[in-house]
Amino acid sequence: MTAQELTLFFNKDNTKLPDNEGECRITLNILKKCGYNQGLCAHLNTDPVNGILGDQKDMRRRRAAFGAHKMALPQSQAFKTILFG
Repeated sequence: MTAQELTLFFNKDNTKLPDNEGECRITLNILKKCGYNQGLCAHLNTDPVNGILGDQKDMRRRRAAFGAHKMALPQSQAFKTILFG
């Protein structure tokens, strides 16, 4: 599973029902491709029962493999814009 495929998995547009009857959601196709729950857990190096270990060694390994978990902060408006519109 590529990072791009994992990103698609969490995109809201990919979870909605398709327009054509008989087609699958994109997220379902991604799950099929990787082997459903067991395959997804294997790709993410996660135990399906116990989850991630979460110790320092495991977190360093995950950060190296998957990158840092960051969320972009929302852009704020300038004070002048808020004050005067």
